[in-house]
Amino acid sequence: MNKLLLTIATLSLMTSSAMAQAADLTQFKDSCIERYNKSIERNGQSDLRGLYLQYKGDEIINQNFNSMYFNPDYNIDVMMNERIDRRQGTYDLTQDGDEFTFYDHRKKKSGDRVGKKTVITKVDNDTYEIRMFRTTRRITGKNGFEAIFDEVFDFRFDKKDSGKPITFLTLKRNTDKSKSLFQGNTVLSLACLKDK
Repeated sequence: MNKLLLTIATLSLMTSSAMAQAADLTQFKDSCIERYNKSIERNGQSDLRGLYLQYKGDEIINQNFNSMYFNPDYNIDVMMNERIDRRQGTYDLTQDGDEFTFYDHRKKKSGDRVGKKTVITKVDNDTYEIRMFRTTRRITGKNGFEAIFDEVFDFRFDKKDSGKPITFLTLKRNTDKSKSLFQGNTVLSLACLKDK
């Protein structure tokens, strides 16, 4: 019974920590903390960490963008629609004030990059806007290729529809979903807890 209560208390503490954007590492084994910190150094962290964003608008959009859950530990990926098989990379994530930019593919050694660029703007504490751009061409510079992301992504469900393109989505923050998804997606698992 004591072990069950300890586990429940620990999960509550970890979930609270996730929402505060900083995990309490004192409750974990040194080897886990060391791996965790090395991953942070390698991948970085941003204010998107652990954030769950949900579309609540009236327009019929591409179903792949109903929700986004950002990795709770560091800048590595975003899970679309709570589907593990729909994880998308967040490569070269940068933050400039309330604007975040990342790419779904790594940059090649030649400087070229394929895929999409995502720009997320924090409008207020609970509202974010997302825009995406596809690469359609590249230019050659002195250091190799440079991908140009100038094709605006259309979020409509049916692009054959003659209606106006949806060039950005307004997403709402869902803190309850962030809390419920934290434990299943963090690298700080129960196996890493110190023995009491």
